[in-house]
Amino acid sequence: MDIQIDEPVSIRGYISGGMGGWGSSTTPLHRLVRRRSDADVAACGATFRGKISVKPAGRDGRPTKAQVEKYGLCEKCWPTEAAS
Repeated sequence: MDIQIDEPVSIRGYISGGMGGWGSSTTPLHRLVRRRSDADVAACGATFRGKISVKPAGRDGRPTKAQVEKYGLCEKCWPTEAAS
């Protein structure tokens, strides 16, 4: 069953560990639009089948300036935030 997400929600995909079990790999912030049983789908069409991190965002659900500076931003998912 698919769950459609109507409110803005910032997510990022990540892989913990790495060589020696330290560090992590992460994607830029995306906007979650659909949760499926096999994957989470972002507004740009990217699918996340592994771990995701749902980031607490500003009061309106958009990514904060600190989050953008730390993780980066998907310009397709957040076109108005990328322009500013």
